[in-house]
Amino acid sequence: MAPAVVLVFVLGAWMVSDSAEWDLGQRWVRIGLLLFFVAFLIGALFQSRTAMLAQRAVASSDYGEAARQLRRWSWGMIAILVLLIVVVWDMVFKPGV
Repeated sequence: MAPAVVLVFVLGAWMVSDSAEWDLGQRWVRIGLLLFFVAFLIGALFQSRTAMLAQRAVASSDYGEAARQLRRWSWGMIAILVLLIVVVWDMVFKPGV
C-alpha cells in the first residue's frame, strides 16, 4: 500500500502544479491535503500499533484480545476509507472554485 500512498500524493501535487488555475492556497487543495494527512496518521500511528497488539495477543494465545484488536483495526480502516472518499470528492468537485 505504501507505493500507492506515495503515488497519490505525488500525482495530486503534480496535478496542482501543472495547472495555472490551481495553487496550494486554494481551499479544496488544503482540505484534500489535510484529510490525506489525517488518513496517513491514522494508518501510521493507530493501525500499526493495533496490528502489533493483535500480533502479540496471538503469540501469547490470547485470541479474545487479538479479536478485539482486529475489530479496532477494522474501524481504523473504515475511518481511512471514509477520509479518502471525502478526499476524492474534494478533488473532483473542488468546493470553493
